[in-house]
Amino acid sequence: MRAEIGACTVGERRLLALVEKYKSDVWVLAGGLDTFDWLKERGKRPKVVVDLSGVQALRGIRETADGGLEIGATTTLTEVVRHPVVREKFPLLMQAAELVASPQIRNQ
Repeated sequence: MRAEIGACTVGERRLLALVEKYKSDVWVLAGGLDTFDWLKERGKRPKVVVDLSGVQALRGIRETADGGLEIGATTTLTEVVRHPVVREKFPLLMQAAELVASPQIRNQ
């Protein structure tokens, strides 16, 4: 069985319903350029591929009450690098995010 990959925007409720319905036969991606290698070369054959990019609640960087950061699953590495709090308080994270992956992946 091959995965059918399509694009559609779903809300959070629909997203959770799809994950619940398909359980281990769902592939959830956030960005996901490396996912296509898994689908193509590594034999992963989910029934459903769910793209999180349309779920705005999963995007962004927020400071937490204890001084940490909450980084959403669909936040790009470029957004991490450019965020003023990351630059000021977490320079090692900024440096790592800047060095990892290709520019295409950092911006996806």
